Amino acid sequence: GGPKQRAVLALLIASTGHPLSTDAMLQGVYGPDVDPRARRSLHTYVSNLRSSLGIHIQRTSGGYLLDVEPETIDAVRFEMNVERSRGVVDPSVSAELLRAALGLWRGPAYQDVDSHALHAEITRLEALRLEALEARIELDLAVGRHRQLVGELETLVQAYPLQEGFRAHQMVAMYRCGRQADALQVYQDARTTLRDELGLDPSSQLRELEQRILDQDGDLDYRPQARLRPLPTRYTSFIGRSHEVKRATELVGEHRLVTITGPGGVGKSSLAIETARSLGDRMRVLYVPVESQPSADPVVVIGNAMGLSASSGEDLERSIADLLD
Repeated sequence: GGPKQRAVLALLIASTGHPLSTDAMLQGVYGPDVDPRARRSLHTYVSNLRSSLGIHIQRTSGGYLLDVEPETIDAVRFEMNVERSRGVVDPSVSAELLRAALGLWRGPAYQDVDSHALHAEITRLEALRLEALEARIELDLAVGRHRQLVGELETLVQAYPLQEGFRAHQMVAMYRCGRQADALQVYQDARTTLRDELGLDPSSQLRELEQRILDQDGDLDYRPQARLRPLPTRYTSFIGRSHEVKRATELVGEHRLVTITGPGGVGKSSLAIETARSLGDRMRVLYVPVESQPSADPVVVIGNAMGLSASSGEDLERSIADLLD
């Protein structure tokens, strides 16, 4: 329909789950000066929306209510995914939830609707989108996707030159790619832009990041974090093999590689797990089950068990070695 009918639909969507008074809708569609005939036009717009879109719009005592499942509204689904991402520990999973949330955006919020009443909702959604975008980039940096982020961050800095968070992430991504001079230039560009546009200096956080890059602070380097899987729970007794566990434990202390061999069914896995359990208070233990994927590349299998990915842009074998060092 026309712009006023679209405004009616947008106002109903923005208040999903709550009735919207007729007076509020009239103000939102027509502004402060409402034509006396506008009330009849409003009823027509609602009727047209019901028939053209097949949606249920309830007439209430005070106005109208859009009666749809909240998940059918992109904005609601976006906020649900953002909220879900906050409760996820695994950064790669959290990043995917935010990626799915941001994928629902196809342009500015309510970009084809002219309604002063929606300005606050538009501002809120846009702020949440930028917050989610910055959080997703931070999570991608945490899992070693700095090489893939450089181009995206260059575009974002051009689009949001006053957003220091994007500048900081760009500096870190470039530094990790070996582009220290470019990372420092990002800071200088931010300093110039902030002074010219706002008459302000960069924040203390951005200044501190510049100094850390100048100092080549090792904490800025990407260091993958291993996700240590718990050892399997044993439901049967392990009596009479304390000597074997003691001997295996001694061998692990003396050699970089200890292999337990023997015919099938004699308890090699149980012995290995009990040995690992006895070592738990002295060293980090990583459990990597391979029986379900015997033909897979062992480097990939071990990397997956540690939460590393070959798609991170880093040498997977090198990353594993760094964690095991």
